[in-house]
Amino acid sequence: SRDLDINQLLGSTMTTVSQIQSRWSLAGANVVVTGGTKGIGLACCREMVSLGANILFCSRTQVH
Repeated sequence: SRDLDINQLLGSTMTTVSQIQSRWSLAGANVVVTGGTKGIGLACCREMVSLGANILFCSRTQVH
């Protein structure tokens, strides 16, 4: 069996978070997220806002 080095496998194909974000832009996009006050919905809202989107979100109860 031959051991593989992950760095050799990926080499220059490795991508940083900033490189990914520079390729993706939601600037000016309007996004509706249901359940955007907690959990996965909240994480989606935060990510989309960081990419420039306008967010409209709701929750199941008025408390959130």
